[in-house]
Amino acid sequence: MSIAARIITLSVALLLAGCAKQFYTETERATVLIEDARSAFVSGDINTGSRSVDFALERETGPAQARAYFATNPEAAAAYTYHVEQQIASLRGVQSSQQRRESLQTLRREEVLPAANTDWLNRFFDAEMTSANKSGAIPITLFDDISDLPALQLPQPRRLILDRTISRLAREPDAASRPIARMIAFYKLDDTSMEEKTLIRNALMKLKLRRSELDAVGEVFNDVAVARRNELTTTATLVVLGADRLFKDDLAQTIGIEPGIEWVAGGATVVTVEKLRHNETVQPERAQTVIYAFHEVDILKAALLMPKNASYLYELISSGSSVEYGYVVTATTGGKPIFEEVVRGTISSEGGRCQNARVQNVFGGVTPASFTANDDMLARCRGETAEGVDVLRSKVNRQIAAAVMRVPALKMIVDQR
Repeated sequence: MSIAARIITLSVALLLAGCAKQFYTETERATVLIEDARSAFVSGDINTGSRSVDFALERETGPAQARAYFATNPEAAAAYTYHVEQQIASLRGVQSSQQRRESLQTLRREEVLPAANTDWLNRFFDAEMTSANKSGAIPITLFDDISDLPALQLPQPRRLILDRTISRLAREPDAASRPIARMIAFYKLDDTSMEEKTLIRNALMKLKLRRSELDAVGEVFNDVAVARRNELTTTATLVVLGADRLFKDDLAQTIGIEPGIEWVAGGATVVTVEKLRHNETVQPERAQTVIYAFHEVDILKAALLMPKNASYLYELISSGSSVEYGYVVTATTGGKPIFEEVVRGTISSEGGRCQNARVQNVFGGVTPASFTANDDMLARCRGETAEGVDVLRSKVNRQIAAAVMRVPALKMIVDQR
């Protein structure tokens, strides 16, 4: 082996050895973090030391190593307890409070700190959560999941949360996600007062309850749930004009099953779909020779891979299909027109692939080309297969089905899922 080769080999070995020191096992990472914490606490840097402990607790052996360290260093344990206390005092959100609650549970479960310290931190956390809820510093509502925050399960803080929830529902009655199930769970608690139960019922009665909320509501207000479910149920009849039975079956399948809408003969709403135009075109595969002059090829590729003034050629194999359509969707209730929409347009799909790429020099000589000539070729030769006319037909059916579900009597059901 030459001297140069030996030097390169040695350099690579030293580099790999240096890099290897940067990869630790979980136990080694925890050990390094606890050592960092020890150094920081000794120098009086409580924040850095405490953050190192926080990171160590996330490692597999971190809690055990932190427990061993604090057991022989009570001053460090007191400093870390102070750090956690400050973190609790700065909480300003439900999610961060839940995360802090989980970390406190880890401290207790793993006995990281002396029991007296852990007990104090849990009492302090409960007091801070109660105070933040009362003052509104953390405006907790039943929109939030507070199941892991026991301090908020007591009657007094719970009442504040209920009042805040009802106020928010009054401001945001159409919120995408509403805590109806949690309000019902609140109602069912043994120590919920009659006043609170009345507040919950009145709040629910002011809402347009959704079908997905009715099972929970029905657990305590069956009459309300039954009445609302009846409001969210209707019958409809689908009539197709100018098309065959297969189209009607396909359209019915595309519309699908929507809870609350029963498609029957003699329904309350009659939806009519009339075909005015439907033309399907399929273009068979066709070949076309595409030629790029030398100056049309990417300059670097032309200079390195082609003789001067040569041409680049390939065969473009293309195919496609299209559907031109026009339908009218109308609806009547009790014989009176309530809806009309024209669904029309053209949808198409094209595919292209390329083959036999080659370079032809000025003397007529031809050699295969293994590179793409330019962006135009890249766009043409995307290798996509044209969608079949049956796929395009399904897309048309989906547009018609969407129009059907915009009929007001049906849209109301869909919007209140």
